[in-house]
Amino acid sequence: MKKVRLAMILVTIIIMSIMITGCGNATIEGDWVLVKEEFEDGEVLNQSELEEQGISEKYHISGDEVDYTCLVFGQEINLEMELVDNGDGTYEFRIGNISFATATLKRNTFTYDIGEGDDAATFTFERQK
Repeated sequence: MKKVRLAMILVTIIIMSIMITGCGNATIEGDWVLVKEEFEDGEVLNQSELEEQGISEKYHISGDEVDYTCLVFGQEINLEMELVDNGDGTYEFRIGNISFATATLKRNTFTYDIGEGDDAATFTFERQK
């Protein structure tokens, strides 16, 4: 009986360890697309509304390299940035010594805020498969 109980405890510990390790595996690496902008005044634009206005943004992140592409009114802008993992679920996108944005990763989305006060907006990106 003691052996069975010990075996069950060990199996439970192993399963819990695998679950914890699996949850902590999410990285920001991959391809991301802008799906929503939320403005300080409460206005929310989803991906199709942004695209109707001629706006789209994408990130390709690999290691500490970030390739950013923004299409605004038919004009494409490409930037190369450095990714800095802050170690707390946030990541900094840097251009030289300048922080472009600090993103918060939550599973298959990341968000960051741009602007201040009445001009503030939250950008939400989703991982592409």
